[in-house]
Amino acid sequence: MPCPENLSGLRNHLANLLGAWFVAGYVLYTGQQTLPFGDRIRASPMDALWEVSP
Repeated sequence: MPCPENLSGLRNHLANLLGAWFVAGYVLYTGQQTLPFGDRIRASPMDALWEVSP
């Protein structure tokens, strides 16, 4: 599972780099659920890339 401390650093870096263009950040991992890690950052399963929504 992704480490919350690392993801907050990533979120801060993206927010500083992109400013108002930063809407949300996603980290892919091998788990089964999408997990929130604070403001505008999520960890999503890699399998989500191949899922098709109806």
